[in-house]
Amino acid sequence: MNGVAEIYERFADVEARNVSPIYEEWARGISRDPGVCDLIGALPRIKRQPNLVFAAARLLGALAGIRPAEGLADQHLGRRGHSHSLTLHANK
Repeated sequence: MNGVAEIYERFADVEARNVSPIYEEWARGISRDPGVCDLIGALPRIKRQPNLVFAAARLLGALAGIRPAEGLADQHLGRRGHSHSLTLHANK
């Protein structure tokens, strides 16, 4: 996974905790999804940064407080036909 899981877990634990509950949850979800880690790992190293990925997710329609990721991963990250999806959502 090119260290992506560790980067996103650290981001959740250190950078986003008590600062951005949404980014903390998104980072933790990504860190636990090997498929998404592989997709992010395929990006140029400088573009794997959580804040850049999250900004792109927002640009593509991910919103706080809803569950947009089920379609986001399929439409924008090439995950068609997979039973799991990128978990980018806020608490219910």
